[in-house]
Amino acid sequence: GAPALEESSLSVGVWSTSLVYQHSGGLVYQSGLSAKWGSGLPVWSISKVGVWSTSLDYQQSGGLVYQFGLSAKWGSGLPVWSISKVGVWSTSLDYQQSGGLVYQSGLSAKWGSGLPVWSISTVGVWSTSLVYQHSGGLVYQSGLSAKWGSGLPVWSISKVGVWSTSLDYQQSGGLVYQFGLSAKWGSGLPVWSISKVGVWSTSLDYQQSGGLVYQSGLSAKWGSGLPVWSISTVGVWSTSLVYQHSGGLVYQSGLSAKWGSGLPVWSISKVGVWSTSLVYQHSGGLVYQSGLSAQWGSGLPVWSISKVGVWSTSLDYQPSVLCVFYYSPPLLPFLSFPVLHSLSLFIPPHATPPSFSSLHVYLPGSA
Repeated sequence: GAPALEESSLSVGVWSTSLVYQHSGGLVYQSGLSAKWGSGLPVWSISKVGVWSTSLDYQQSGGLVYQFGLSAKWGSGLPVWSISKVGVWSTSLDYQQSGGLVYQSGLSAKWGSGLPVWSISTVGVWSTSLVYQHSGGLVYQSGLSAKWGSGLPVWSISKVGVWSTSLDYQQSGGLVYQFGLSAKWGSGLPVWSISKVGVWSTSLDYQQSGGLVYQSGLSAKWGSGLPVWSISTVGVWSTSLVYQHSGGLVYQSGLSAKWGSGLPVWSISKVGVWSTSLVYQHSGGLVYQSGLSAQWGSGLPVWSISKVGVWSTSLDYQPSVLCVFYYSPPLLPFLSFPVLHSLSLFIPPHATPPSFSSLHVYLPGSA
């Protein structure tokens, strides 16, 4: 039978596009879900989710992942998905246990010769679905594909909303594409070219050698083998990408992670009610949120907030150097622009990171 649901105090807004994924004992949670373990088996508990999501059931016996508003029936040991009620943004979802595939809204799958062929029938104009192919341990976003072993699936996009215009895939390079991007190859390394993307996304570059995943509006350059992040622009609605890489887990907003073996302990002090931040744990143990860029010095990241809306207020990082940038009102009445200040704090390794309920700045000559 299904595990019992439990109450908690979480809350998620009406826009949240959840993904629930259970992988090899390590769980990835999106906001609004919590999990407890008993005898090594997860117990899912939905406290409160917005009006577009009505219910979520989980059957551990089949090892299945359910999205909100879905229920499952079993036949011959294989689940048949039935959508009880989902909002207008989600049209259909099919799941076949045999392939070990998880499909989010608007996707269907057909099998041939035991290999899945992907077909996106329709996705709403805002849907941010994430499609995950389990056998290769890859994470796919809607209209994305990634590295396969020989003879694995071929992607076909039949129709996607106006926010996505084109996608090309070259199996030889095993690349991950974001919406509206095409790829060209030189010297065996991909060079990304943006054919057409909506106004919310302006640029995205990818270098296969670094094996990094970028969210829309981010570009990367390499120096000394370390990536330097540059944020060109990210729209006010930018949607998150959750990526599981090399055994490191990715946590979305409202979650904190703890690592063993001296790895960093992350603490998200406060994130706004709509933020769909991208949290990415890479070989350097860095987490990037939407609207943040990082530069390296002495092997330790220094965080610089170039532009973050009201949805994101603070981010703490331990252990490293915490560099806080903030704006103050104009110093003089005739100045119409705010003044940028910075405050750098050194945090020793394994120390507790500081948390700021408020930051008071006293300038020379001011009251």
